[in-house]
Amino acid sequence: MIFHLKNESGTLEDHSKQKKSSGCFVTTIEEKLVPILRKDLENLGFVFLKPPYTHYQARKASVSCILYLSGKLTIQGSGSNEIIDLISSTYLFNNKSFEDHIGSDESGKGDFFGPLCVSAVFVNKENLSHLQKLGIKDSKEMSDDSILAVTKDIEALTINQTICLFPETYNRLYARFKNLNKLLGWAHFEVLHKVSVKSQCHKALIDQFANPQLMEEIVSYKKSNLILEQRTKAESDIAVAAASILARTAFLEGLKKMEEDFGVTLPKGASSAVANMALRIARESGISLLEKVSKTHFKTYKEALGRL
Repeated sequence: MIFHLKNESGTLEDHSKQKKSSGCFVTTIEEKLVPILRKDLENLGFVFLKPPYTHYQARKASVSCILYLSGKLTIQGSGSNEIIDLISSTYLFNNKSFEDHIGSDESGKGDFFGPLCVSAVFVNKENLSHLQKLGIKDSKEMSDDSILAVTKDIEALTINQTICLFPETYNRLYARFKNLNKLLGWAHFEVLHKVSVKSQCHKALIDQFANPQLMEEIVSYKKSNLILEQRTKAESDIAVAAASILARTAFLEGLKKMEEDFGVTLPKGASSAVANMALRIARESGISLLEKVSKTHFKTYKEALGRL
């Protein structure tokens, strides 16, 4: 079992490479702030349009701001830095509705090869605006290159924790728990608890991956003072999104290390290409190696053995 102590994270989308060239920034604005933002933009000389599905589009010189009915706000253009700073400082950083909290997420759960990685990230008002400027969003909506590009910044800005369960450890734990959700629940609690101790924050949010009672029972059994919220699509929260990025980075780095250590190619996911590689590893290097690089409760493992 590998533990990495790092460092903290609110609601955004990633355009780290794009931002440098086009000044693109994406965040979410509360409904009550919509007219206030419009007034501020009017005072700055913006002209307004109303495309479909938007509250408004505001344009000025080389800057375009689009506020969608969902609350999603995009800002782009070569002269957008002043507006981005306004949004970050006035509408996000000082947003009194924001509460310091921890978010957690996992990566590798559906991948036959490689580790299962779970991360937790603490976000507070001090690091919120900095994280938002990175353009953070759910790692599933980002390219691997974009994920790797913002990881070090998230680590530097936050209190965070990552657990990487490589296959040999993962398989032993799965045999003990006999259930993936129970294993996930244990891992989420571990990273949340460690970040809670470091940050002295007890409020936590995770993406609901099972019956909520599972995590409630774990928190109760551990006699933890975590105040845990579970909800679907929690990756829209910046703390959970940041955690998803760290978990994905840990998975990608872990998979690469395994390829180097064992001298095999390990495709991501659980596709037919993955099944064919599993069979090839079993035939050429033996079942023992396949067990070291894969999650053996997957049907892919049993199918590979059946084809030997």
